[in-house]
Parts: sequence; C-alpha cells; structure tokens
Amino acid sequence: MNARGQETGDYLGVGVYIVTADRRVLLNLRDDDERISFPAHWCAFGGLRDPGEHRPELTAVREVQEELGLDVDPQQLRPLHPEPCGVPRHDYPEHRAFWLPWIGRIEDLVLGEGQDLGLFTFEAVEHLRLAPHVAHYLRELACVLASTAGVGPADCAEEGRAAEDLWQTSGPRSEEGRCGTSAAPRAAAEHSAAGTEATK
Repeated sequence: MNARGQETGDYLGVGVYIVTADRRVLLNLRDDDERISFPAHWCAFGGLRDPGEHRPELTAVREVQEELGLDVDPQQLRPLHPEPCGVPRHDYPEHRAFWLPWIGRIEDLVLGEGQDLGLFTFEAVEHLRLAPHVAHYLRELACVLASTAGVGPADCAEEGRAAEDLWQTSGPRSEEGRCGTSAAPRAAAEHSAAGTEATK
C-alpha cells in the first residue's frame, strides 16, 4: 500500500477520471462492439494492467497517454476508493480508480480508443448510459469536488483541499482560462447542466 492508501499489488485494471477546473469530467464513449465489456457506454479512460506494471499509477499514466496522447505526472493522480466486487458485467473487479485535475485544451487531445469523448457536468452525467462502476466512482468524485466549495460531507474535506492545490499547479491555463472546445463534430463540445445528450 502506498502513502495515499492505494493498494499496489492486487489490481487488474485502472480508470482515470479527468476533471477540469470548472468541475466537468472527461469521459470516453466505448465502441459499439458486443465483444467488449460495456459496449456503447460512457466510461473513464483506462484499461488493464500490463506485465511489469507494479503500481496502478503506472498503468494509469500509460493508458491516458495511449488513449488521449496526454502525458500525466503520476504525482497528480488522486485515488478514489476501490469499488466492491460483484458489479454486474465488470470484467476486472480488482479495479483501481484515480481522478486527475486537468487544465488544458480539448483540441490538443488525440482520441486513441473508443467512439468519442465528451466533457460533462455532474448533472449531465446522470442522463448518460454509464457502466455501473463508473456511476459508483462519479458519485464519490462529486463528493470530493463538492467539498472544495465547502458544501460536501466533512469526510471529503481533506481530499477537497488537496484538489484545489493541484489545480493551482497543473500547468498554464488556456487563453480562455478554461478548456477549449474542438471545432470538429465530437461530443467534447460543452454539455449543459440540464443534461443534454452528447451528439456525434
């Protein structure tokens, strides 16, 4: 177990929830292929552990680079609690999840896996077709982020303060001071708080 309480040796895969400074989360629309788990569902970026990866942070860094072309500092990955086993159709119950404070430009990301990507408010994600474990982690993540505004449960307060510090050091903001949007017709365009479905 590492200093953050994240178990290191007993995991099969990871998910990374990338969050902008204005509290939107970047998700991946999986391929519509019945041979994979959760086809055509919105999920986190991530995947299975590769041989030789002895810590989930290493898997997370590799997966985000492969799937988005985004280089991640493992020190900025914040762990979410491991989910209980037994989630229906979840192929790897020994799963580890992180969230990543991110300041960048959406048009600089290169989608390497899945049909599309989208930035969603936490109100909007309630209207998406989510994998069950993703809904679990998004609920926990919403708690953590709410605490940064002083409105979350007390047991989230410490993690929330750390989140604010991370956004301060995540790198330069874009000229607009927030994530940009792509000119291409992709789901990464902004989604309203009313929960508008992503369009393709």
